[in-house]
Amino acid sequence: KFGTYIMSRMLLIRFSQEKIRELSHRISEMVTQTPLVRLEELGTHRIYTVLTGDVHVLSGAILAIPTLTMNLAVLVGCASYLLWLSPSAFLVIIVLVSVGLVGYKILREKAVKAIFSAREERDQLFKTFRTLIEGIKELQMSQVRIKHFLKDHLYNVTGSLVHHNVRAANQFLIVESWSQFLFYGMIGYLLFLSPTLSTMPTETLTGFIFAVLYIMNPMYVVIGSIPTFMAGQVSLKKIEDLGMTLAEPLSAPKISALQGDPLRFESLELKDITFSYQSREGQEEPFQLGPFNFSLKAGELVFVIGGNGSGKSTFVKILTGLYAPQGGQFILNGKGMTAEELGFYRELYSVVFSPSFVFEHLLGQTGPDVDKRGRAFLEQLHLEKKIQIENGKLSTIDVSQGQRKRLAMLSVLIEDHPIFVFDEWAADQDPHYKEIFYTELLPNLKKRGKAIVVITHDDRYFSMGDRIVKFDYGQIVSNTNAYSGSAP
Repeated sequence: KFGTYIMSRMLLIRFSQEKIRELSHRISEMVTQTPLVRLEELGTHRIYTVLTGDVHVLSGAILAIPTLTMNLAVLVGCASYLLWLSPSAFLVIIVLVSVGLVGYKILREKAVKAIFSAREERDQLFKTFRTLIEGIKELQMSQVRIKHFLKDHLYNVTGSLVHHNVRAANQFLIVESWSQFLFYGMIGYLLFLSPTLSTMPTETLTGFIFAVLYIMNPMYVVIGSIPTFMAGQVSLKKIEDLGMTLAEPLSAPKISALQGDPLRFESLELKDITFSYQSREGQEEPFQLGPFNFSLKAGELVFVIGGNGSGKSTFVKILTGLYAPQGGQFILNGKGMTAEELGFYRELYSVVFSPSFVFEHLLGQTGPDVDKRGRAFLEQLHLEKKIQIENGKLSTIDVSQGQRKRLAMLSVLIEDHPIFVFDEWAADQDPHYKEIFYTELLPNLKKRGKAIVVITHDDRYFSMGDRIVKFDYGQIVSNTNAYSGSAP
């Protein structure tokens, strides 16, 4: 029996860990396939909390199943024995248990509400921790700012989380106390009332009392596992809710890949494109981009300019297919595209976003010459003394902001797709390397027939381009040939 118990626990541990792994993979895959605008609406802290918290809470609940099952089996066996000893006394116990279950249901609902409230606060706590880590430089610049953040934000969130956790624990303590009260009431009935109210033989009464005392520990184990399973139930609900939210499609159909060569590019036209964000609470009117028209040809260099909030970043997400337009049409190589073709369309682009993220590995790059090509680009980017590449992995990504953008440039240069997009890439570069970017890198890409879109404010280099497109309040207000002099 002992060996069987150990084996069953080991198998369950393996099963639960594999299922948690599958669940983590499934959620991660759904995140990669969910439209960017949906992820931005959700907030990354919600996804982080599910991946790092809820899946492990659910794992703990799964691991508690064998213990719960064994003790429930003991309770069922003892109940059968009590029914065989005295059906009448067993009926009284059933009445007491029914009363207990009614009280348990009422108390349990309050406890579950407290657990749900605590789970919501965990989302906020993770969001606050992200603020702490990502904003640490700004926080450390001011002791007043630190005190304000700790007192009015972090302490409030953690205090609320403690409040809800304590309330949930207290509710379960009341549930446990209620069960103990009924149990001892049952013992009192058997010892004092049963001899006077029934003709049960002394031997039967004694056996009844010992059986009831025997089930005390299994009953406490079952009751004590209730918080674990309630927390697992709440986490499972959160996981299911997130899965449904991620799976919920936008107005555009689900993306898919086209048949044929995904890297052929001659021309692109964005015709009467419109996009607007969903209205949020407290926001009078959501930002709207367009309607606008934009064209791009192979071997063309286009500078995109505009003030803050003019729509440049949204334009980049529309252009690269990360946002599905709500109106208008994409015409690629003279042929109209459907929304289902966005997955194929994105493969045309090599993009450095602002802010940019640098992967430690050169993801998606294979072949024996990847390291060789990477080292050549590192020299071109003046990073060969700080960073090495081995088996497609960068030796470090802990470099300055300007150098991180050069590492992001490294990835897109190795990808070598037909269209290059640089979103404020030169903003963090020193004058020397900014000069190299505009006078050497961009002309070289243009000479190789690449289409290039550069979001920038560096008007001194506008003469290097073919066209200058200016955004203002979500509209293209100017689309002219590049020339020497001031921006349009």
